[in-house]
Amino acid sequence: MTDYPGMIDAIPQIRQALASLNTTLPYTISEQWPRAAITGNLITVTEITNTSTGWRCVDDLAYQIDVWAAEADAVRELTPLVNDALLRIGFRRTASQPLDRYDKNGGYFRKALRFGRKIDKRFMRLID
Repeated sequence: MTDYPGMIDAIPQIRQALASLNTTLPYTISEQWPRAAITGNLITVTEITNTSTGWRCVDDLAYQIDVWAAEADAVRELTPLVNDALLRIGFRRTASQPLDRYDKNGGYFRKALRFGRKIDKRFMRLID
């Protein structure tokens, strides 16, 4: 029996970090991609990887954060703030996709960022 959790879910900490972005733009945080036309600005959090490693006390985590908005400028303003929020809690950016334009559901822009790191479950610390 170990005194650390068998599986880690960092989404609550990520949502908390994203909830306090230093911006005047209103936005909503969700774990679900939009299924209809979006209203306002949206940030989605998706778990990409949550795997065990060769050590029982270390897991490998990765999350994708998508920034959605009707205007490209809103995406460009929110993206660096999202990046800074995830870096502050210890994640590292592993990928950034170009700004995309989607024409379905009323049309919107989207920027995807991926973050990841290993976590030492004994101390709940992100490590390399």
